[in-house]
Amino acid sequence: MNQVILNLLETKLDVLSSIPNLNSGGCGIVAYAIVKWLYEQHNINAEIMYLYSDIDHYCKLENEQYLIGNRDEPSACSHAVVVINNRIYDTEYYIQGCDYDEFFYSSQYIDGCDHIFDYNSEFILSSLNSDSWSDWFERENIYTIERILNIDLSEINVDVDVY
Repeated sequence: MNQVILNLLETKLDVLSSIPNLNSGGCGIVAYAIVKWLYEQHNINAEIMYLYSDIDHYCKLENEQYLIGNRDEPSACSHAVVVINNRIYDTEYYIQGCDYDEFFYSSQYIDGCDHIFDYNSEFILSSLNSDSWSDWFERENIYTIERILNIDLSEINVDVDVY
């Protein structure tokens, strides 16, 4: 990714970080939105990575069961980030641009991650539209994310009753 796009990405992440409780129920949505924005507007392939802390190990197990067809609905994760060329990005500055290996050796997400997806993955949309995400993030803020990134996120349900 060239420096101009990287600077633009960092600017967008700065603006997105002002959305209340973004990393408390909205991280998957914003990771999806960033990956979609990078692909559709800049022809850059990036991936969404689901992270799981040890206390959310059951979510990882539920998602593994969904992926092999033994569960009807996927779950949320502890945190979702964007991976671009082996670098991790989200709206929290301690992660932005961090090297993948460096992140996992010094991370609270000791359960690691086996779940990395393109934004058009059926799993990602099913997960984001499930009721397993924190309700701290007000899903009406999806419209704000759309405006900031100038993309359409109508495939993500704003009216999900999350726990």
